[in-house]
Amino acid sequence: MTKVGFTPRSVEFDPQLANDIERYGAAAPAPFWVNAHSGVRRSPFNGYTRMLTPEGGVLIQYSDLNLGVPLRLWRVAICSAVTAAASWQVSSVDALFSGPGLLGLTAIGLTNWLVLCFKIKARHSVEIRPDCMIIDGQDVFFAEEFGENHPELLEVPDTADQMNICAVVGTRFVELMTANRLDVNDHTPEILIADLTVAIEQLWDRREVMSPAAY
Repeated sequence: MTKVGFTPRSVEFDPQLANDIERYGAAAPAPFWVNAHSGVRRSPFNGYTRMLTPEGGVLIQYSDLNLGVPLRLWRVAICSAVTAAASWQVSSVDALFSGPGLLGLTAIGLTNWLVLCFKIKARHSVEIRPDCMIIDGQDVFFAEEFGENHPELLEVPDTADQMNICAVVGTRFVELMTANRLDVNDHTPEILIADLTVAIEQLWDRREVMSPAAY
């Protein structure tokens, strides 16, 4: 019988090359992604963020156009006060055709225009957890209340920018959150409903597989 022995190959490192390798690493150019994210590049997400939470959920934060009833009431109150001041000034014919009178009417008209047309943003958040949905950190809807009815994006009739994300919760049709466009190029509502759908499919539609009873 012939004995066969195996000797593994060995690789020796030349210590004279250590300084050359060190100099090469120090002179290597910085990766491109460092320069691309150094703060000069403008983010296309415009305040839209999506992240994982310690509770095993998905948190989405976004901004939309504030079209709430309280803000509308404030606009009406301010415009009414400004209009009342304009009526008091117009009541004097001499003041109306004077330089200060015309300047005052111009200022009042500009104020009304700014109050009515100035866009105010509202910050929102929605978190999808394995067992529930939390909206703006306070409104909680449990997954079992939705059943197979996933939230959907609906446009408010006769308005191009006002949109809501709605769903059937139990036996009730509920407007869960607003997703109003900031301008004609804003596609936050479409991105939001797409991310919500993916999160719900991953966390809610697989509850039977992920539950301890399934093992």
